[in-house]
Amino acid sequence: MAQEGKKLNGQDIRTIRTKLGLSQAKFAEELGVRRLAIARWESGTRTPDETNQKRLLQIAKENGLDTKLENVSSNDKIVSSKVDTLDTKLDTRDTKNVSKLDTKSDKVDTKLENVSSNDKIVSSKVDTLDTKLDTRDTKNVSKLDTKSDKVDTKLENVSKQLDTTFPTGYNFD
Repeated sequence: MAQEGKKLNGQDIRTIRTKLGLSQAKFAEELGVRRLAIARWESGTRTPDETNQKRLLQIAKENGLDTKLENVSSNDKIVSSKVDTLDTKLDTRDTKNVSKLDTKSDKVDTKLENVSSNDKIVSSKVDTLDTKLDTRDTKNVSKLDTKSDKVDTKLENVSKQLDTTFPTGYNFD
């Protein structure tokens, strides 16, 4: 049975009106309000004032609809409970999906770190090769310098021999 202090919602008001077989206009006429007020109450955009709430409850009680309103209210609770259960399931799925994404993100981060590590290894090897090439270049330049010095020495010796063989002022013409 509907309680005296109970607040009727839009669905309750629609249930009372339809069970009585009244249009919004006829129902409004019986309550002494405008049809727009009934439409707003049923849609939930407005709620009846305390006087109209009491009148609606009295009409429901007089027509044996107060228990049906409680059943509607009970059904609302069941639906609300099911919605809450679905919300919880969705939250659980979201949490699992976020967890999976976090795991995949961690794997990608690890692979990127490995790539970065490999880049460092490659860079180190390139530096080692550069050092070896520099060392070889230095050795080769040193060998070339030594050979160049030997060639210079031989040229000087040849020049001295020529000077000895052909005294200064000798004309080849």
